[in-house]
Amino acid sequence: MTAASVLARAFAFLAPVPFVTAYFEAPTIALWFVILTFQAFATAVIGVLPTILMHMVSYANAGSSEVGNHKVGIDSTDGGSPNHSLLAQLAFFLKVTFVVCALAWIALAGTIGTWVVWRPIQVSGLGVEAYQAWAVFVAAMAVRLSMQAYATYLLGRGFVADVRRLEALTWTLSGLATIGSFFILPNFLLAMTLLQLPLVINLVLLRTMAKRQGWAPARRSEMQDANLMSEVWPRALRGGAGAFMSYLVIYGSGILFAQFGESEDVAAFAFALNIFGIVGQLALAPLFGALPRLSAHLARGQLDDQNALAQSVMLKGLLIYAAAVPLVPAGVYIANLFLPVPLLFVDLHLWALLAVANFTFRYGAMHLHYFTITNDIRWHIVDGVNTTLFLGLLALEGVSSMYVFPICQLIALALFYVPYARVLTLRKFEFGWKRDLSYAAVPAGLAAMSLVVLEAL
Repeated sequence: MTAASVLARAFAFLAPVPFVTAYFEAPTIALWFVILTFQAFATAVIGVLPTILMHMVSYANAGSSEVGNHKVGIDSTDGGSPNHSLLAQLAFFLKVTFVVCALAWIALAGTIGTWVVWRPIQVSGLGVEAYQAWAVFVAAMAVRLSMQAYATYLLGRGFVADVRRLEALTWTLSGLATIGSFFILPNFLLAMTLLQLPLVINLVLLRTMAKRQGWAPARRSEMQDANLMSEVWPRALRGGAGAFMSYLVIYGSGILFAQFGESEDVAAFAFALNIFGIVGQLALAPLFGALPRLSAHLARGQLDDQNALAQSVMLKGLLIYAAAVPLVPAGVYIANLFLPVPLLFVDLHLWALLAVANFTFRYGAMHLHYFTITNDIRWHIVDGVNTTLFLGLLALEGVSSMYVFPICQLIALALFYVPYARVLTLRKFEFGWKRDLSYAAVPAGLAAMSLVVLEAL
């Protein structure tokens, strides 16, 4: 169901694109993609908080009285039945934490975000309507952050399929509603509103579902003895800082380019970056789905089984990525044969360069995610150094074209991110270099050959 949820998000993003391209001029199309690029930065506000808190809810659900103990069951109560007192405290903490995150997002988006989108809004010529669309998007992302409280609670209690199914349904509804709006009234503000409206529906349904499954936040007076802040925030701050810097490298290049690039180029580049974001989520889905089993193997000391499972899911993820590398440009080419107004997209050479950079990033990220099952958070180190290298290289080279961004990203990844992440799993899990030939070399080779074939055609 995780893959279904990601595919539904991809549908919500991709399905309206031909209509956006057909009904709007290039500056307006560029604004559409630049605004949607900020979805990643809204997610960066919460960083790894959902993952950390989901594990804590899982511990309490298994009867643990200690949220910092990842070996669930050692101090379990009542034979492993749910610790309702701790679940109530966690529900209160979840509610407050994600409301604070939503307010932080509004503050950041209303100030820095508005400054960033100012030029694309001015160039679009939409006037007040563009600012209204931006405000709708900011509010919708605040709703998305708020509903993480209920989603995290439900995921921690084991209702993974239910949450992902609901996400898939609402994102599909989002895409269909947006498409429908173009047949009724081709309007930028209306399309952006309908694209985000299902998030409100998701919030209501998740809240109802959580209440049915025991969501009952403790009172403030009952939180005095809860030692949650000291367990959550050190890890959350390290992970959150890393996530923000990671998104800055991946998506920040599109936002930076939007400040001076031509509208057609900005739209094509931002579209490509968002596509890679979707492909990256799909590629990580097998690994994310296997994290509970990997953690279980780690707790039992079953290193051989653990590494075999990690190798298997990494292969699946990279094969998904390798398949997308030729399918996306081929799909755009075929679509443009039939669409009255062609989709704005980067040329094949830039796409190939972006594919190499993002494949390298995904390879390193998989090892970092795998290492994180130990609860040792290193994202702030890896992404901090990588971001510094990327920005330094960018400053030295200068922003002369779109090609500069993936080149600088690839060099930065090769200098530190990938070697550091790879050594972590090598030392901690004895995940040998020879395994790379089994799960990484084959997808990389397939992706490279497919691009060569496309170029020849």
